[in-house]
Amino acid sequence: MQMHKKHIALATLALAAIAHPAHAQISSPPPAEASFTVSGYAVEGDNPLGEAQTQAALAPFVGQHVGIERLQQAATALETLLRENGYGFYRVVLPPQDIGGVIRLQMFRFTVGTVEIKGNQFFSNDNILRSLPQLATGSSPNTNALARDLALANENPSKRVNVTFRQGQLDDTVDASVDVKDSRTVSAFVLLNNTGTAQTGNGRLTLGASHANLFDKDHQATFTYTTSPTEPGRVHQWGGYYRAPLYDHGAMVSGYYTTSSVSSGVVANTINVTGRGDFAGIAVSYYLAPKGDYRSYLTLGLDDKHFRNDKITTLGGAALFPNYRTRPLTLSYTGRFQKQWGQWGYNLEYAHNLSSGGGNDDAAYGANRAGASTSWNALRYGFDVAFPLPAQWLFMARLRGQDSGDALVPGEQFGIGGALSLRGLPERVLSGDSGHWGNLEFWTPALAENLRMLVFYDFGRIRRHNDATLPSASVSSFGLGVRWSMGKQLSASLDLGHVLSGRSKLPAGTSRDRAHLNVSYQF
Repeated sequence: MQMHKKHIALATLALAAIAHPAHAQISSPPPAEASFTVSGYAVEGDNPLGEAQTQAALAPFVGQHVGIERLQQAATALETLLRENGYGFYRVVLPPQDIGGVIRLQMFRFTVGTVEIKGNQFFSNDNILRSLPQLATGSSPNTNALARDLALANENPSKRVNVTFRQGQLDDTVDASVDVKDSRTVSAFVLLNNTGTAQTGNGRLTLGASHANLFDKDHQATFTYTTSPTEPGRVHQWGGYYRAPLYDHGAMVSGYYTTSSVSSGVVANTINVTGRGDFAGIAVSYYLAPKGDYRSYLTLGLDDKHFRNDKITTLGGAALFPNYRTRPLTLSYTGRFQKQWGQWGYNLEYAHNLSSGGGNDDAAYGANRAGASTSWNALRYGFDVAFPLPAQWLFMARLRGQDSGDALVPGEQFGIGGALSLRGLPERVLSGDSGHWGNLEFWTPALAENLRMLVFYDFGRIRRHNDATLPSASVSSFGLGVRWSMGKQLSASLDLGHVLSGRSKLPAGTSRDRAHLNVSYQF
């Protein structure tokens, strides 16, 4: 049966509602609508909803004096419930029937007829279809699950996928068109910045390589090595990051490993280093069904961080502080919203330490921080917003923070200072059990091709428990920045920061002016 035939209303019932002939006088009362007693509804066909959910939606349309209009409203209510649950390719109609008692509703569905993939150069058709399991031919896509599949597929940095539907060539079908914009999946890159220290060399040189489609299954891997151009024997940071989507489950699995001979840095473009040692972690992110332009996911993670203090020794060569370990179990929620007027995003994370593994004990903790214990907890958060201003200006803001009621070992403290947090200061110059930092930036219109300037205001605060020397500190800075790029290969940034307040809280000899330079080239 074709779909246009399925929308035929109960014409025979409508005739019964006409109580007057065509030549009736204008003064005659309007015809009364035929009404019936409805005791329930029976839904015929392939109903993806549960029986209880279906009957709850139809319950308001049960009773005496139910007219044709109310019967049609019942069908509409059930169809609305289907759409809300992602079953937008289902239709509900009233078939011809004897009215009274139990009313029959018929449910029909559209299925996918053909799938056309366009624009892909570096990803195979099989790859695209694997990332969109809802588009199986002969099935009726759940639009909520399909939106989740798209959000997960578009996490790949080398492809963007969009799906549109049109009326199918066959009856009761829709044809899907998948538009793909992709780029090379293999790349190498070089990064140069001045995030180092006077002791280990101010410069940092990173060499890295990445692959965005291992095994043609969207597995992504990044490997990096960082050193100091002037002190190569003192700085070694190795890192690897891997993640793999599980499209059938709407999830992403990721893992990392890094080892560092210095106490700060960013490894594999992803992992923030907060101490010397070896660090590894694994996480599973579950992507929730998008709601309009809002995307979100939940992440459960476990990290193992072994901090090494063997380089900090007494004159006799003995370690001044023992090595220690943290093993936080984390649960986080991340949300993102994007519209034409701008975008914003946020995340909340709860971390609880699992006291297991060598060095993850109160003795090691207490030797590194008075009052610290392995039963620590922390709440971490972040917020980002960006939107255009008149005359092609741009506003951007970022906030990162941590709150903990416990005395934390140094590697789990919240740090401020540096190119990625509070400019004008050295990297991680201050740290505390709780704290936050924020950036406010106003970007100019393009001064030349791919060249923009910005003015920024940065602020930060840390708090420490049971620390009479520095219980808290607040610092702020402002400055100017430049952003320039040449295509997708070469980019450079320069920020000149000046400390406005809080200089008395900084270590002795800390300058109140600092330049932050970063240059990257991708092969």
